[in-house]
Parts: sequence; C-alpha cells; structure tokens
Amino acid sequence: MRKIYSAVKLFFIAISLAAIGSVVSNIDSLSAIGGLMSLAGGVMTIVSLYQLRYENQRFAKAVRAVWLYIGTAVVVVVALVAMLVQIATGDVGILMMVIVAALCILMLVMVLRLQYFTYSGFEEMRETRGIDYPPRRIMWCFYLTILSMVITFVSVTGIVAMLVGGALNGGEAAIYEMLATLELVSDVMLVVGVVIEAIHLWLMFTYMQAVRAAEENEARERWDSMQ
Repeated sequence: MRKIYSAVKLFFIAISLAAIGSVVSNIDSLSAIGGLMSLAGGVMTIVSLYQLRYENQRFAKAVRAVWLYIGTAVVVVVALVAMLVQIATGDVGILMMVIVAALCILMLVMVLRLQYFTYSGFEEMRETRGIDYPPRRIMWCFYLTILSMVITFVSVTGIVAMLVGGALNGGEAAIYEMLATLELVSDVMLVVGVVIEAIHLWLMFTYMQAVRAAEENEARERWDSMQ
C-alpha cells in the first residue's frame, strides 16, 4: 500500500508551525515572524492534503475546500479595502457593511468545511488502513475548531459591546478602565488559545505515531511473508 506517514508528518509540522506562529504574532517585536510561520504552516498544510487526496474522497474534498477558502479570502480582502475607502471618504453605506459581514461568515463556513473534511478524512483513513487509534478521537480536532470559533465570537461580541458602552458613557476614567479590561481579555484569550492548540497538537501527534506504527507493522509482515 502507498506510504502515508510522510504526508501525515508534514501535516503535523504544518499545524505546529501555524500554532506557534499565531502565538508569536501576539508579541509586537515578533509579529512579522509569527505571520511568516503561520503562512508557511498554511502552505505546508495544502501540500500535505494534496499528497493525501487519493487516500479517500474526504481528503479530495478538503483540497477543493482549500481553494474555495482562498478564493473567498481574496474577495473578503477586496471588499474590506473597498469599505475602508468608503469610510475614508465618509461615504460608507450599510449595504457594503452587510456584504463584508456576509463574506466573513462565509469564510468561517469555509474553514469549518475544510476542517471537517480534513479530520473526517483522517478518521476514514484510520478505518481503511487499520490504524490502531481510538475511533472518533481525531474528530476532536474538528470539535476544538468549533469551540475556538465560539469563544472568539463571544469575546469579540463582548469587546464590541464594551467599546459601544465606553463611547456612550464617555469620560477619561471609563476609557482607561475599558483599555485595561481589553488587555485582560486579550491575555485570557491567548492562554485559552494556547491550551486548545496544545490539545489539538497532542491529538495529531498521537495519530501520527499510530500511522508510523501501522506502516512499520505492515513492512514487518511483508518481510516475514517473503522469508
């Protein structure tokens, strides 16, 4: 059978780079390096999925979902630039804001599709390859993505409500209190994100080890049958 360990290992390295890059990006002096690490992780993820595309239909759909996500991201960037231009000229309309919001929601849907096809592909591969890994455990990587999105949405909603409240209340004291609260929320979000990514990486690392063990057992059995 075709070897898959190298592709799975590349995927693990890719998500590790992306996770470390997202943390490093929160450090002002290293934000550029963090961005480059995340970009490199994204490219490596695409390459690894491309190598796995013939393993099952879910991986093939994940590759297509990647290109749909990239196309949507380009459209979102163009729409954001157009909205910023309208804001600068003082002529921003509600329609443009609705379009940008809808495109951002579409991007989140694309991310969920990509994550689902990727990890359900790993789950299907576990069955077809006879990999010694607990059933459905790898799908927790997908569930963690949903959890992370929910936490981010709640946090952003709270921050927006706080900003609106601070603007309405006014006063220098209220502004300083709001800034201190925002910094605390940012720190808490960073810790929560690190914990979620650590669990994610652990799940993928143990899966990768199971894949390697399965390939080694297969090679050993093939060698024994030849003797």
